[in-house]
Amino acid sequence: MTQNNAIDQIKQKETESTEKIQKAKLDMEENLVKFKKEQEATIENAESQLGKEKEQILMNAKSQIEQIKTNGQTKLKEEMSNLDNIPEDKINKAVEGVVNSITE
Repeated sequence: MTQNNAIDQIKQKETESTEKIQKAKLDMEENLVKFKKEQEATIENAESQLGKEKEQILMNAKSQIEQIKTNGQTKLKEEMSNLDNIPEDKINKAVEGVVNSITE
């Protein structure tokens, strides 16, 4: 009987150990699934944030381009109006000087 009791105890311990191992495997799998979902959510949030930042950068760039364009147009208009204020005799002298330098 003692030998049978010892065998039964060994089998019982083996069963308990197997159950603990199976439970640990299940817990690890659950933790892995949970971790994977958390990582996917983190990646999705990061991608979303990057998309928003990219869109904001593009909007800022477009705004800056428009501002540069507007400033350039304003400056061109100012320069053109300055040309209108140059007396005709000065323009003629400048043209004559250019023509003379070319023909010499």
